[in-house]
Amino acid sequence: MKVTDPDGGIHFHWKKTPKEGWTLSLEKAPEFQHCFIFSYLYGGRNSKEKRRGAFKSKREGYALFKASHVLDVKFNSSHDDFCFFDARVKASMTRNKMYRTKVSQNKTGEVVAAQCTYKAGGNGYCKHVGALLYAILDFSECGLGQIPPNTSCTERPQQWHKPTQRTSKVPVLFKDILMIKHDYDAD
Repeated sequence: MKVTDPDGGIHFHWKKTPKEGWTLSLEKAPEFQHCFIFSYLYGGRNSKEKRRGAFKSKREGYALFKASHVLDVKFNSSHDDFCFFDARVKASMTRNKMYRTKVSQNKTGEVVAAQCTYKAGGNGYCKHVGALLYAILDFSECGLGQIPPNTSCTERPQQWHKPTQRTSKVPVLFKDILMIKHDYDAD
């Protein structure tokens, strides 16, 4: 069965999404680059027709990723031509709402297709897809061999007894600090 998306791309491989072989191991994951996120969200499969809302999906997806809304990420590379990521992404406004998000990549790492159960994400270009793409980018840039487990702040050891780490060990003189007074009337 062929499913045609609004950009004209035909997503054959969603029917071929493997049922088994999902793992936390990233040993066979292709290298993922930041340009793949923008390339997919902005152009999709049809680069002649640019998609409006790409910057919003990218910006809000990054905010969801930074807020640790991407959970239960799994990876599958059992298909010959594609590899898949599957995750649950928390909604940004509703507390207990989760969206199932899937991303399909070719073996070079480029995003071929994505889908989300969010009502505006049926075409695969929503902020939840953006959040999963940033999680994949984080795994790739950190060189992780394994997807880290979901841990909440209450599952980690307490940290308040540890002193904060300063970025610079050298004290800065007051005269060397640049202070700028903002002029609210200037436009």
